[in-house]
Amino acid sequence: MNRLRTWFIAGLLVVIPAAGTSYILVALFRTLDGLLGGHIADLVGRRVPGVGVAVTLALVLLAGVFATNWLGRRLIIGVERAMVRVPVVRSIYTTMKQVADVFLRKAEDSFAKVCLVEYPTKGIWAVGLLTAATSEEVCQRTGRNLVTVFIATTPNPTSGFLLFFPAEDVIILDMGIEEAIKLIVSAGLTGDSGTRR
Repeated sequence: MNRLRTWFIAGLLVVIPAAGTSYILVALFRTLDGLLGGHIADLVGRRVPGVGVAVTLALVLLAGVFATNWLGRRLIIGVERAMVRVPVVRSIYTTMKQVADVFLRKAEDSFAKVCLVEYPTKGIWAVGLLTAATSEEVCQRTGRNLVTVFIATTPNPTSGFLLFFPAEDVIILDMGIEEAIKLIVSAGLTGDSGTRR
C-alpha cells in the first residue's frame, strides 16, 4: 500500500502540472481561434487552422517586448498595484506571479548554491538555497560570519523561511539549483535517491 501511495502521489505531481498547463493553453488557443478565426476566414476565403496558436505566440512575444521597455514596465507596475488591491484577485495573482518568478526566471540569479543545514533542530537536515548576498548589518550586529539560507516548503517552493546560519554550519552541496527545486516540489520523490558514503 505504501508503494501504491508513493506511485499515486508521484503520478499526481507529474499529471497535475502538465494537465493544468495543457488545459490553459488549449483554452487560450480555442478562445483566440474562435475570436479571430472567422475574421481571417473572411479575409483569406477559407478557414486557416492554427490561428489561435500563432496569435498566442505573437501575443506572448509582444508582451515580452512591451515588458522590457520603460513605458511597459511602468504600466505593468500600475496593473500589479491595482490587482493586489482586490481581495480574491490578489491571492491568485500573487501566487501565480511567485510561481512564474521561481520557475521561468533563472534561479541562479537569486541563489548562489544549494546547501544542507540542520533545521529545525540539531540532527534534522534540510536542503536550503544559499542566497547570492547576505546583509552586512546582520553580520555586524551579531558579530558573526552569517550566510543567508532560504528553506523552501514542499510542494510550494515559493513559500518558506529566510534564515541566517553561521557559515561553518552550512554544508555546500554539488546539487544544482534546478535539481534542488525539483526535489523540493516532488517531496523528495525525484532526484538522486542513492545514499552517498
